[in-house]
Amino acid sequence: MLYANNREKIKARTKEWRSRLKAKVVKMYGGKCACCNEDRIVFLCIDHKNGGGNKNREEFVSHTAYWRSMLVKKRKDLRVLCHNCNFAYWATGTCPHKEDQ
Repeated sequence: MLYANNREKIKARTKEWRSRLKAKVVKMYGGKCACCNEDRIVFLCIDHKNGGGNKNREEFVSHTAYWRSMLVKKRKDLRVLCHNCNFAYWATGTCPHKEDQ
């Protein structure tokens, strides 16, 4: 199958495959935001509790290899956060949800 002739089909298949991979990783690390309990996969990401996510990702050839590495063995330095909580932790060191409690 030539890429040029099937570009859209290949892109759609790759997007679906990456979505399934992300869902597996998120499920393995708790399946919901560790702060606010958001569980819709589209809003979730993996957070490095102690920072260093960019450096960690640079160790891998691709994002796919990086995500696959998280499935090999559950790491204690990772957690699931929604994008809002992840940004709040990055920007302020805490999340507004924790302040509300």
